[in-house]
Amino acid sequence: MSEKAFRALIEKYFKGTLSEREAAALREFEDKITAKTGTVFLNEKQRAEIKSSIYTKIQASQKRTSRKLWKVAASIVVLIGLSIATYHYSYTPIQAEKVLLAHTTTRGEQLDVTLPDGTEVRLNAGSTLRYPTQFATSTREVELSGEAFFDVVKNPNAAFIVKTAGLTTTVLGTSFNINTHDSNNITVTVASGKVGVAAEPGKEVFLTPKQQLSYNKTSHQMRMQEVKLDKYLDWKDGILRFENASITEAVKKLERWYDVDIEVLNQDIGNCRFTGKFNNEKLPTVLKSLSYLKSGLTYEILDNQKIKIKGTCD
Repeated sequence: MSEKAFRALIEKYFKGTLSEREAAALREFEDKITAKTGTVFLNEKQRAEIKSSIYTKIQASQKRTSRKLWKVAASIVVLIGLSIATYHYSYTPIQAEKVLLAHTTTRGEQLDVTLPDGTEVRLNAGSTLRYPTQFATSTREVELSGEAFFDVVKNPNAAFIVKTAGLTTTVLGTSFNINTHDSNNITVTVASGKVGVAAEPGKEVFLTPKQQLSYNKTSHQMRMQEVKLDKYLDWKDGILRFENASITEAVKKLERWYDVDIEVLNQDIGNCRFTGKFNNEKLPTVLKSLSYLKSGLTYEILDNQKIKIKGTCD
């Protein structure tokens, strides 16, 4: 089976349009992989849950170069192994909601995820979202690393909780953005409704629309401010913004956004700052605009997604 045919079957799997013959072919391929790894499922429900998680990950991948089918199969083997380990570690008939699924976006990739309660999540590049196959009756808890925008389905009987490094965000039904990419700060930006944020139990602060909380990971201090939402939420619509950003800060964002590796040859320009907004632009356009804004800067696009920036901050 070619990779193209395999991916086509996965597309039909999610659309529910697999013929009996195609379903049998997909099942045969699954059986070969699980037999090779010696995988044993607890039951058909467990197999279906893990298979759905694996296929969702494969379907969401956006690789620029084609891979041979054995590489796809290898990724399935790894994912099955991890999923089985997680399932066996946490599975009990009473605590089935603790079985976690994970969606991870690579650099240059964004992903829309619908959670079990209908909550919509937009996952930015270089991020990971973990959540259970079934939420508990009293809480809906997820874990985030990176950046995501949440549009939470309202449920007054079950709080929606987002766990990030050192911070807990709690809502009942609202929309907000969380960003943990910055090495120093976690930011929570509220678009609608009311959001509670706490670094430790009993010390929760509340945010309303157009308010943002910044939490310093080192000092554990919180700072609140009023913000313009588009500055922090435009990324969902493919808009890349730089507000008085340094070249060093811009490079990190460009690497995630475009899936490239950028080397700044003259470290003295790392603190050079600029402001710009790019609406679904290609990377060469962004780099060319940067060289116009800072006439001393030059860039070179190499093979293998590598870029070099050099010059002076004029």
